[in-house]
Amino acid sequence: MPTPTYVAIAKQVMTGTQATITFSAIPSTYTDLVVLGSVRTDRASTVDYLKIRFNGASVDTNLTGRFIYGDGATATSSTAAYAQVARVDAASNTSNTFSNVEIYIPNYLGSTYKPISSSGVAEDNSTTGYDQASASLFSDTTAISSISLVNLFGSFVSGTRFDLYGIKNS
Repeated sequence: MPTPTYVAIAKQVMTGTQATITFSAIPSTYTDLVVLGSVRTDRASTVDYLKIRFNGASVDTNLTGRFIYGDGATATSSTAAYAQVARVDAASNTSNTFSNVEIYIPNYLGSTYKPISSSGVAEDNSTTGYDQASASLFSDTTAISSISLVNLFGSFVSGTRFDLYGIKNS
């Protein structure tokens, strides 16, 4: 089996508040894509919900998700008519605490439906943390050429960072 090589494609670091982050013009030279994030939103709550969209869609078109999440005491599973990829820190959590998120998109150029796996942890420096693992499906046969990340309720705050990597099997 070949050894995968991660290649940095782009990064975005927020210096203010922003509702959506988009990576566009993704090159078609890789096998898979990975998005890593350090995320916080301005939602007046302890958590917000990070969603992913593809190819310039402004709504959750052709996306479904199943996720498992926990808060340190209870574990729950749910489904959605969108790709909720992580629970992330929001304004009511401990100041300056950011969630970590990883999103894996295999075969993004393929002519079949594309699965997405993701995980994220929102930490509030108390006895409660919020972690989530998700399996989503982009039910479209077109190649993925852009990725947008958006929250269900709030906007990204200053210091939020996303990095996009391409994976080559070498």
